[in-house]
Amino acid sequence: MTKHYKNTHLIRGNQNPELSVIIISASEGKRMLSYGPKSLIQLNNEQTIISRQIQLIKNILSPKEIILITGHESDKVMNRTDSSLIKIENESYSTTGPLRSVGIALRATQTEAVIILHGDLVFSPQTLQFPLNKSLLVVDNNFMNENEVGLTICDGEIEYLYYDLPKKWAQASFFCKKELKLLKGVAWNPDKNKLFLFEAINHIIEKGGRFMAYEHPDVKVIDVDKPSDIQRAQQLIKGNL
Repeated sequence: MTKHYKNTHLIRGNQNPELSVIIISASEGKRMLSYGPKSLIQLNNEQTIISRQIQLIKNILSPKEIILITGHESDKVMNRTDSSLIKIENESYSTTGPLRSVGIALRATQTEAVIILHGDLVFSPQTLQFPLNKSLLVVDNNFMNENEVGLTICDGEIEYLYYDLPKKWAQASFFCKKELKLLKGVAWNPDKNKLFLFEAINHIIEKGGRFMAYEHPDVKVIDVDKPSDIQRAQQLIKGNL
């Protein structure tokens, strides 16, 4: 039976911005060996990683549009994902960084607020249940691998992102207002197209952008980066983690 979740933290009325969700599913994922595109990894008989993401996104956020950026085995990803998505191929995915994919997606957005996710994430519903009035980054304190990008927080705001920090960025981000404008500026700069998204976020902070830290005890995010992560992800969706 399909579960339906509702984001009780959404800002109601005219203050609630129209929302785009961007899913980046372009990288090759070499450590997954023969599994193909990571977003298409089967979690159970009914769901792949990305089909589960899309179900949660639609049920919790009800965005105006979901934009999927593909790269590695692009045709396979496009053919096996929901037909309601806006699908765009990043043909230069192998020679550019994730920020290039973000920039391509931002060219297609028609809203004043954007959530960016990676297509290899398996997460709990609470990961998306954050307020939509200020730019923020989702923090995972328990489930992300040690080698993932971390962040420092002061008085509830993000200070800096880098590796080898104990608190982990869950690779889910919300941009609006000033921070979205700054993101577009750096993502559309051809000199920056090899950057990772966390490097662009640091640039935005340096330019005066502010991101709140969204921390919730039920935020659980697994970045499926190697075969052993699949079993952990399966346990998460069964509620055993």
